[in-house]
Amino acid sequence: IPETIDLIVCVDDRSKDKTYYVMLGLAKKDNRVIVLQTDKNGGIGHAVRTGYARVLNSVDYVTVLPGDNQCDARLIPEFVKKCEADGLDCVKGNRFMNGNDTSTMPKNRKVGNILYSLITRIVSGYYTIFDSQHGFCVIKTEILRRTTIEPIRKDYLFDNSLWILLNSANAKVGEMPSPVRYQGEVSDVKYLKFIKASLGYFLEAFFWRITKKYGVINFVVIAFLIAGAFIATSFLLKNYWFSAYGIIILLWSLFYDYWHDPNKVSERRQAR
Repeated sequence: IPETIDLIVCVDDRSKDKTYYVMLGLAKKDNRVIVLQTDKNGGIGHAVRTGYARVLNSVDYVTVLPGDNQCDARLIPEFVKKCEADGLDCVKGNRFMNGNDTSTMPKNRKVGNILYSLITRIVSGYYTIFDSQHGFCVIKTEILRRTTIEPIRKDYLFDNSLWILLNSANAKVGEMPSPVRYQGEVSDVKYLKFIKASLGYFLEAFFWRITKKYGVINFVVIAFLIAGAFIATSFLLKNYWFSAYGIIILLWSLFYDYWHDPNKVSERRQAR
């Protein structure tokens, strides 16, 4: 980890092996290392939130570096430089960007990540970013202090909930290439089952973001209600033209949301 990093917070989410004691050993060798242990095993989001809470008022930027050694910590200063140069609130890694070699990525993980990223684009409102499941990113702590980390999920939907939270705060997010190292591992995630199990949360989170960002009564919510009414009417009357009208209204509302993507708004302001 580069010397420019001020603090290294290691969070043990009640691992059953000797991770906690290994980290304590590292803390004796590097005075930047702070070791935390959660009260109970709560999932990746729970561990990340624990780390965030410890440093939000101590540093300017925070990053999450998984302990599986897949991500290159030497990229962190480059992420920070991009944040500063482009006036961004967050820079995230993208494993698919600029022809990064993903040949070592397990095939089902590659397909699942692409599907999940497409869904998260709409749900989060960041239509211009990709690889949402790659949590390697640098975030200004100011934006996290201005909102709250409470909406961040404690489970495997942590990454998705983070982008939703940042969009609700109109945070500007950029991307940089982020090659990863896969060491012959086999992914056991069943992505179709994973997506199916997440749909309820995605629907709820989409409307949470929309109402938080635009207000309870807003164009997108009203358009969704009207589109739903048209589609329901089409089935009741067996006149599928109503479904076509509903889909058009639905797409129109999504375009409105796309137009208000913080990154797109920033681009338009810079072009003036």
